[in-house]
Amino acid sequence: MFHTNDTYSDEIENENQTIESVHQLGENKKLKNENENNLEELLIKSRQLKSSKSLRLIDEQIENISTKKNSTIQSLILSCNLLDKNQQIDWTKLPKHVHHLELSGNFVKSLNGIENNNNNDLKSIGLSFNEITEVDQIFSLPKWSNICLIDLSYNILNDLTKTIESLQNLNKLRILYLHGNPISLIIDYRLYVIDSLEKLLVLDDITITAEERFRARHFSNSDQHPKDYAKFTITFGTVSNIPNPPINQNEWPLQIHRYKLRLDWFDGEKQDIDIPFDKFADFNRFNQIQIESSHSDYKPNIDFSPNHLDYSINTLIPFRDFLFHGTTCRFIHEMTEYWQPGEIIEEKSGKKKSNAKEEKKVEAPVKKKKPEDLSKLVTRTDPIEEIFAEFHVELRSILDGDYQVSFPYKCLIQQQIDLNTLQNLPIKPNKKDNKKTDSSQDKNKEKQKAQTNEPIPLPQPFQCSVHFQLHRILSE
Repeated sequence: MFHTNDTYSDEIENENQTIESVHQLGENKKLKNENENNLEELLIKSRQLKSSKSLRLIDEQIENISTKKNSTIQSLILSCNLLDKNQQIDWTKLPKHVHHLELSGNFVKSLNGIENNNNNDLKSIGLSFNEITEVDQIFSLPKWSNICLIDLSYNILNDLTKTIESLQNLNKLRILYLHGNPISLIIDYRLYVIDSLEKLLVLDDITITAEERFRARHFSNSDQHPKDYAKFTITFGTVSNIPNPPINQNEWPLQIHRYKLRLDWFDGEKQDIDIPFDKFADFNRFNQIQIESSHSDYKPNIDFSPNHLDYSINTLIPFRDFLFHGTTCRFIHEMTEYWQPGEIIEEKSGKKKSNAKEEKKVEAPVKKKKPEDLSKLVTRTDPIEEIFAEFHVELRSILDGDYQVSFPYKCLIQQQIDLNTLQNLPIKPNKKDNKKTDSSQDKNKEKQKAQTNEPIPLPQPFQCSVHFQLHRILSE
């Protein structure tokens, strides 16, 4: 466990009080007025706010910050409103003595101009779930020296070096949230932030340990630089209890059955940060494509070889949005028919035959031997695909800090149910002879009939698993 020294223990105590006060906000009742979207008018109409120290207005359609200059508000929460959607925020109207500012779930695109207000007492600022693409050097000004908590999670920050450089002058910064941003997916992201912000105590809601600080120093001493890509691995587990493929009763065509796993993925060639999105939900800056595992012939239990896919990803914004949405996996049965060239010619020529051929004696058909080399055959149809199983995997926990997600799927699929139904069909009894049988023979027949009519137990359920891993450290 990391132990802090006594030089700033008092600061930590004050910061804990600051964090506690942030969680205790909301004592005031929400002011509901569908026709009002101006913060100043809401303040004037509320008598309770004349001496109030905190104001909480969530989902009130507020479009801008507008308060009186002599406002005594110290904690201002304006989450889930319309700030910066239709008009640019006028940061000069920010209350002068605000200590805690919470603007999460709005449409804030930039912090430019926030340095122009008269507030020098800001201690914590929450800007999660907005559209901020860069921080620049805004927080490098001396007026922000009291800030101890910044929440920039789930924005569009895409340059790790510039983002951290803009925060290095905040000597009292102890708690920082950057998860959910594209930069948080980069290899060695956490080590780089810990090494750059030496006084930081909590990063992405995870306390920084002594071991992490030691590794961060080693990272710095080795002159390593933060990478600009993410490393992601998808691993396919064993697929078990696959139902038997249908058997072709005819000699031809030759049917080949193969199996594979298919996943929704994203187009890594495109990255567009100008697509608007609805707050909290619609992270859609990616074009969906599909990827597949290797193919395998039929076996009751399949181990794909190779059993994993490795990706180095440079387009971090669509990758972040892909993780936010998750992926859909499908286990697919693929059947391809192969014919001999002569068989196709005969089929195309039709059923009509010459009189000479009709006069010839009909000879018994010779059984054709199926060649082992499929290249000598002709493919008659495109592969016919059938989805055996389909399931969705949530990957958002990776954005929140998890390293990996494993999803085991287990279910009795329809193909197994259909096969079991066919096996359970009653057997038609043979016609009885006209001869009479004695009572002992009748009893034996009834016993045998009861045994044949016993239902066949259900098969073992179909099982498969997929494992997703984001490599947080290069050595992993």
